[in-house]
Amino acid sequence: MLVPIKQSDSFVSCEDEVWDEVERFRSSLRKMFYELKMGVLFCETVFASKRLWQTKIDVIPIPMDAAADAPM
Repeated sequence: MLVPIKQSDSFVSCEDEVWDEVERFRSSLRKMFYELKMGVLFCETVFASKRLWQTKIDVIPIPMDAAADAPM
């Protein structure tokens, strides 16, 4: 799970430097799973926490053959 340190209701509303760091980390995760012969899905979810909204990205490893069916 990727979660910004600073409370945010979506990654789109995060500062550019936060999004850049997330993209670098996602790229590293893709490379790591590729070496393990796996694909990876990233799903952003927003949940309520004490009257605030907080975003997170779930990192879901999947078999490489299933990754071709999930281009998004």
